[in-house]
Amino acid sequence: DQPRSRGLGDVYKRQHTHRYAHCSRNSTTAGAVTLSFVNPSAQEVQLNISGIAASAVVPRTEYVLTALPGDNTTSVLNGEHVLRLGDDGSVPSLDGKVVSAGDSAIVLPPTSYGFISLPKADTRAC
Repeated sequence: DQPRSRGLGDVYKRQHTHRYAHCSRNSTTAGAVTLSFVNPSAQEVQLNISGIAASAVVPRTEYVLTALPGDNTTSVLNGEHVLRLGDDGSVPSLDGKVVSAGDSAIVLPPTSYGFISLPKADTRAC
């Protein structure tokens, strides 16, 4: 099915992904956007963002959560950091992956969810 495009904040469904865009809170840059997504499919999906210039997707900060292979009870942040509570019950650090110029493709891994911060989206609604 084709994505419905009625402006910032709409939910899109395409290739079994769900995406939502909203104005970034506490951003120092006017027009900044945060995308949240869920990719429940077993396939990697490349995210295409209409209404935002290709140059606005870099730099960006990604927070992509997947399951640890063979263990669907443990989350991995950006394919590198296994997230576990500290011995005292403290929440682990959730440091995003900064993607710099030259890498404008946004790829969602299979069975993943997360957030992507686009500080240079320059969206009028925000």
